[in-house]
Amino acid sequence: MSVDESVHIIMVTWNALAYTKIALESLFKYTDVPYCLTIVDNGSKDETLDYLDRLSTPDFCLKFSLIANHKNLGYGNAIVQGDERVKSQYVCVVNNDVMFSPKWLQGLLRAIGEDPLIGILGPLRPAPWCKHPYSDESTDGVLEKLNDDLPPLQELSAYCLGKDYDTFVKDVRKINDFGLKYFSGPPIHIVTCCALLRREIVDKVGGLADLDYKTFGAEDTDLSWRISAHGYKLVVTSGVYVHHFKHKSSDENNLNRKKFCRVNNEVFYQKWKSVIKSFLNKEIQNGIDVKKLMSDEAYYEYWFLRRLKENIGNKRFWEGVSLTD
Repeated sequence: MSVDESVHIIMVTWNALAYTKIALESLFKYTDVPYCLTIVDNGSKDETLDYLDRLSTPDFCLKFSLIANHKNLGYGNAIVQGDERVKSQYVCVVNNDVMFSPKWLQGLLRAIGEDPLIGILGPLRPAPWCKHPYSDESTDGVLEKLNDDLPPLQELSAYCLGKDYDTFVKDVRKINDFGLKYFSGPPIHIVTCCALLRREIVDKVGGLADLDYKTFGAEDTDLSWRISAHGYKLVVTSGVYVHHFKHKSSDENNLNRKKFCRVNNEVFYQKWKSVIKSFLNKEIQNGIDVKKLMSDEAYYEYWFLRRLKENIGNKRFWEGVSLTD
């Protein structure tokens, strides 16, 4: 496999060194197919850069690049920077607060190879639609109830309810054995804490990120919806689990996520409002009570639209939508 045919993994870091170490150690331990790795550091002030400067990569890593930004340029800008380093057949964007699992990349490559129209593919992860093997709660529900102050590996052990991680991965895949689950945008998007994409499709839809998003949030929704708009598919595979600790860089940097999400969501709304209103009106025509679903936190499919409405305001959101009441 030549470099151009390999997978290009792009990771963005911003402080939170303990999680970055777990992400990279698990990446090197569990990845046994060739890949290129680019890490874009967004202005870390802790010891992250010292650690990355000394990083020793395994043989399966064909090429390693480190980009050190002097300040945080935003997640979207960072992954676009990283993407310029290697033009591979596949590109995989990952957060620095994830933990990979055995043969995760092989599983993603196998799944994306099943359908040439898959534009973006995500694994199982803590989410409302992903069952936890040892609890009546979803994986997301279990994660949300954990003590945020626990060190990362203690938090992971608590999340796995005392089982070792590799056993948990086998069991969570078994209880969520749905194969490939297809979504469309709107209303759904694939979360890019870990997502595999085809280079050809990334180029067709305008790249990994729209640089109009300057702060935090909505970049992955925009990417997924652009992929859907071009006729490609949003898919999750149950054949792979990647653990996401969630928001650890923003938490350790005391980032006001709600404030920055409001800025990006305004950009998102201006770009996609006609699509959103067309989607909602079509749902209503099909007999779906969209207002009820928008008010029901249990209905995961409307999660992003629900948050968008909160950020832009109820009146603006429903303007032009043919509600019956």
